Amino acid sequence: MRWICSAALIVILGAAGFAGEPDPAAPAAPPAAKAGRSPSAERAMQKWADFSARGAGWRVSWSTKTGLPRMIFGGKTKPHAGTPAEAARAFLEENADLVGVPAAAVAKVEPAAAASADPKAEPAAAASADPKAEPAAASAGGKAPGQIIAPEPRAVELREAEQAEILNGTRVSFLQYYRGIPVFNAECSICVDGGGAVWHVANSVHPDLSADVAAFDGANGLDLWMGKPEFEGKAPQLRGEPERVIYPEGPGKPALKLKCRFSGRPELWQVLIDAVTGDELRKVRLVLD
Repeated sequence: MRWICSAALIVILGAAGFAGEPDPAAPAAPPAAKAGRSPSAERAMQKWADFSARGAGWRVSWSTKTGLPRMIFGGKTKPHAGTPAEAARAFLEENADLVGVPAAAVAKVEPAAAASADPKAEPAAAASADPKAEPAAASAGGKAPGQIIAPEPRAVELREAEQAEILNGTRVSFLQYYRGIPVFNAECSICVDGGGAVWHVANSVHPDLSADVAAFDGANGLDLWMGKPEFEGKAPQLRGEPERVIYPEGPGKPALKLKCRFSGRPELWQVLIDAVTGDELRKVRLVLD
């Protein structure tokens, strides 16, 4: 009988893990004191009070790093119209403060500027202009006639990344970007049922970053890392090109994410290094390929 009870307990615990229940060690509520709490965390608390009051059964697990909801579960929203992606986007726009971002941070697919222009219209002065002449206002650093200046990327932006069919509907994942650069392991995943209702949210965004993205330009962190004395002159073998990311530690660090093999070892590793100093920020062994 004892082994039967033990087996049943294992099954129950396994089912709870599969369902995505939060870590029991994670706090069910943020600390009561306001000291040190970021404005985004404060807004999330206020939004949670309103959100949880609109539906029974909602529960939350709070992140000790960001002060934001790490997981929201146990209830179900009203149905949203459209596809699962549209439903997830609508939920984010309605509850942006709850996950720690401004509503405008939920990226939309905008039509290209060229598509909205009149295709029959002739560019102003394009045919008659001297090709050697410098465009007006360009020498002064202004916008030349007909020139389109791309807006600066938002400090916080969530871009839809993928959709996956799950047992109770569809999981739509949004990755976080900072100034157009992906933030490492930062995303918000929304689970939507077949009727368009949201029933689970997993959140790991870092809205309060202020990383110096200009530090990427001219940085030689990769060379510094590959020339470390411990490699004894045998630099790691890179697999593909390093990717620029923001490592969400403190205000955020410009970093390079790369895959490599170390000399004499068959394992493939994922390594994050500081783009400026070459310091290792994270190293994980991947499966052999």
